[in-house]
Amino acid sequence: MGDLIRMRVLALALKDIKALTVNKKELLLHILLPALIVLMVAALFGGEPALYGEVVLVNHDGEGMAEIFMERLKEERGLKVLVTDQNEAQRKLMSSEILMFTEIPAGFTETLSQGEPPEIKVYRRGVGGSSGQMLLALLKAILAEMSGEVQITRLAQEIAAEHGENPLQDQEVLIPFMESFLRSARLNPTVKVEEIPLGRPQNMAAFFISGVMTLFMVFTATFYAQNFVEEKNNKIMERYFFVGLSKGEILLGKFLGCFFRGAFQLVAMLLVAVLFTKVLSGVNLIYILSFSLVFIAAVSSVGIFIGAIFPKPGQALWASIIFTLINSALGNTFAFARTETALVNYINYFTISYYANSGLRGLITGDGLLFSIKGEVFILIFITVLIFAVSGAVFSPAENS
Repeated sequence: MGDLIRMRVLALALKDIKALTVNKKELLLHILLPALIVLMVAALFGGEPALYGEVVLVNHDGEGMAEIFMERLKEERGLKVLVTDQNEAQRKLMSSEILMFTEIPAGFTETLSQGEPPEIKVYRRGVGGSSGQMLLALLKAILAEMSGEVQITRLAQEIAAEHGENPLQDQEVLIPFMESFLRSARLNPTVKVEEIPLGRPQNMAAFFISGVMTLFMVFTATFYAQNFVEEKNNKIMERYFFVGLSKGEILLGKFLGCFFRGAFQLVAMLLVAVLFTKVLSGVNLIYILSFSLVFIAAVSSVGIFIGAIFPKPGQALWASIIFTLINSALGNTFAFARTETALVNYINYFTISYYANSGLRGLITGDGLLFSIKGEVFILIFITVLIFAVSGAVFSPAENS
């Protein structure tokens, strides 16, 4: 008898999963859209900080020092170096395809080799874009570095000449020696800049991915309330009741159906996050999955509760939207509360997303293990049991007219 009851409840839950997979609109809204948003967040915040931009060069000098200058630019992480001709560069600048290009004049190598100050021309629209000033400073720094290296090499030649016969008087010996010495100096500078972060560094990918996950899990679970009410009004649940399913079995089956839909969505979002970011990996991925399933159970109970108390699908839909908006605006979903009063912080404690975001961010950043967020787990389980019990008390398989 017990096996039969379990099979009937499971069949009721799987019916909702089947309904989701054959409904293209719901697949797009609840599965594809969340996965795309997670992918977008990964693309925006998943990389390492770096100077980002393009340097468009017009090289009239050919090889020699101009080639070295371009190689130094290419060594900068995040910087893309493009070489084109004068007419094409001017055309792109006039059409705003680019905001800045640099011209290396003919005779650049000769001027620099003689120890004279090198000159380049920079053409810009305005300040050259958001990174224009930084790129201009970088160009000047590399030119100053190359000019300094030439000056040191010429000084070494003069000193070698003053000390009589020695191996360094031979240019074929001195030049390779100085190039090796200067390269070593660049790789191991005598002055190093140490970055000392004040406060804890924020992992933006972890912060926003957890917010996106909780937002969509809340919306998908509560959105299910509309389907729940429609089945009541269309007498579908009443038929379940008359074929032998108890009120508790119907409610449990619908709860599991909502839970399975949320789990399906969760797997899609986690799969994208694992493939395109470095914030989810290893044992923590199992912890994140386990904790997220606890959260899905909590919001599924909320979805069932909304479906149980509202008589019309439109009312249930609006209730789910309002609940989602409250939990996305509060609960530290996309921003921490910045206020002098403690009222907003106290309100956060009454949002279900607050505990989900707290636990997920701790697990994603690796600062916590599953047992270290037992408070959040306990609260979410308590919410699940309490709201499901209340739903059972108010639920009726048929909506009274």
